[in-house]
Amino acid sequence: QGVPIALDEWTGTVPAQGDGTMIGIYMTALSVHYIRSPVPGSVARVVPRPARGENLHQTRTFVRLIWGMQPYEEDSQYITQNARNTIVIDGEVPVVVVQIADRYVKECDAFVSAGDHVAAGDKIGMIRMGSQCDLYIPDSAGVKLDCTPGMRVRAGETVLGTY
Repeated sequence: QGVPIALDEWTGTVPAQGDGTMIGIYMTALSVHYIRSPVPGSVARVVPRPARGENLHQTRTFVRLIWGMQPYEEDSQYITQNARNTIVIDGEVPVVVVQIADRYVKECDAFVSAGDHVAAGDKIGMIRMGSQCDLYIPDSAGVKLDCTPGMRVRAGETVLGTY
């Protein structure tokens, strides 16, 4: 908590002004890897970014999650180094969804493009193998978060916050 993360591919987009909360959702190789829209809205931007160097391994973070060891961000350079897609959704609650590839995955699949309209729960992308999806919610959106570190979530079912 309170760790600054530079996400230069969405600087200057709708929800980038001001502070917010980044929720990291780690997926194991056995998880379902479809990414669903957390809110209804219009896709403002989809930015694919290749890995900066070789994709890094996420095993240490997985072990920390399994054993409830904190801080979770320790050994988590893959968050900013691995291949990823950034999907900006502009709606009543603007959000940024960041798909982060695992070491063995060269790219993430986005099922949406700028200008597409999405409903909450629509499939917007997919990542294969072990990976992570981050959700950025700006403080200005007035969302009351209902999630805690180490919580298990189900795509399209678990409510992470309300407004």
